[in-house]
Amino acid sequence: MTDIILCLLTAVLYTLSFPKFDWGWLAWFSLVPFLIFLRKNTPMKRTLILSWACGLAGSLGTLYWIYPTCRTAHVNPIGSVFVTLALSLYMSLYWIGFAYALRKLGQNGPSPDRYDPLLAAALWTVLEWIRSHILTGFPWNLMGYTQYSHPALIQISSWTGVYGVSFLIVLGNALGVALLSKRNDLKQTLRFHRMSVAAFIGLLLLNLLLNLGSFSSGREPVTVSILQGNIDQYKKWDDNYEREIVNTYTRLALDAAQKNPDLIIWPETAVPGWIPGDTRYLEWLKGLCRQTGTHMLVGAPSQQDGNEYNAVFFLSPDGVILDQYRKMHLVPFGERIPFKPILARFFPVLNELGEFDSSKDWTVFRAPWGKFGVNICFEAGFPGIVRGFVKRGAEVTINMTNDGWYLTTAGPYQHFATNIFRAVETRTYVVRAANTGFSTIIAPDGRIRTISSLMREETIDGEIVPSSRRTFYTLFGDAFTGMCAVFLGLSVWLRRKMKSPSGSVV
Repeated sequence: MTDIILCLLTAVLYTLSFPKFDWGWLAWFSLVPFLIFLRKNTPMKRTLILSWACGLAGSLGTLYWIYPTCRTAHVNPIGSVFVTLALSLYMSLYWIGFAYALRKLGQNGPSPDRYDPLLAAALWTVLEWIRSHILTGFPWNLMGYTQYSHPALIQISSWTGVYGVSFLIVLGNALGVALLSKRNDLKQTLRFHRMSVAAFIGLLLLNLLLNLGSFSSGREPVTVSILQGNIDQYKKWDDNYEREIVNTYTRLALDAAQKNPDLIIWPETAVPGWIPGDTRYLEWLKGLCRQTGTHMLVGAPSQQDGNEYNAVFFLSPDGVILDQYRKMHLVPFGERIPFKPILARFFPVLNELGEFDSSKDWTVFRAPWGKFGVNICFEAGFPGIVRGFVKRGAEVTINMTNDGWYLTTAGPYQHFATNIFRAVETRTYVVRAANTGFSTIIAPDGRIRTISSLMREETIDGEIVPSSRRTFYTLFGDAFTGMCAVFLGLSVWLRRKMKSPSGSVV
């Protein structure tokens, strides 16, 4: 019974650590009960079953919003439950993998201390990286994202990416458990775990030093206006509401123009028609550009060369399309069906427009004031995509999204949190335009300059400063997770060597 309580407690703490609960401080203790359970001499089968249950409960607690999202897309209740449960079951596999590998490493170690906190942190970090890449990747709710509202604790992301913050949190949990288990001989325990203690203190100090740094580029500020139309998801592609949508964005654009911004930014697929093929909407956009005398960045579906794209168009003040970006990483089941020959008969695409095609665009837009990169919706969750644009010259990052699917669940909060880390990782301003919120401007240190309300029609105005600086993470990517993987590999090799009676590798 104690084992069940420990695993259930971790599932609850883990859930409460993430948005929308926003008790991020709980993350620093959330794994403690689970790690205490893993230190016990529980039979492996029971360990894996309870680890699976713990991961499933925590995943359901944080991903419950999948159900109302599916229902919003007219998926029947049974199908919505199935999708929510299937994704949560998939996520729980990583908890099983973590428990199994950590137990094996502990059993093969030279110490009766069961496991090294550094191993636990490195293992968790590598598993997060794998989850972010395998099967197209699902980088949602990485442990580091629990700290999105605490900029002072996430500055190491400019070196390690969000994975470094996850590493620090898990290291803190594991180190705390190791110290508590030997509290009667704390001095000896500290000496035995001196590498873990040094790593934890070192990363905290690095955070402190990075907080003292200046991220000013010395460039002139650029004024932007974000249009948050708050168009109901059921109205977006209903011809009966076409005029309402057009009137809403016309009004918002004209209101924004009164402040004479350098750039007006629309949300993802804000135009209720295909660009550039639908001349009615193209002429509407051109007319708005001329009326406002402003560059515009507009999200719209696009049909080109026999393909259909989720696209972004950059228009000049006289209405000329200067450049475009077509989404590269599509949302599984939202914009395309993965493993289509097998799954298409069971799962329809959730998007009303049907399936989109992916592109290979790495468009870096050029404006009179500088260069910027755009990512669409789900792409904000992939550090490599945002980093890729900055590495190619982008000086500002813009995320355009819908988020109307999520209603007022935890979904829009969790999606928004990823953008905080993209700002810190690349040290660029991040501008986010969302149909229903949250639209925001984030500074290179991860601090929010301005933010909209959720499910409200608004215009958000603010200043950004382009920057051509390049962080370690921008230049070298996930080198930190690579170091974690090498550390794990060496640990396995050394443990096998020490366990061999002959002292040789077995």
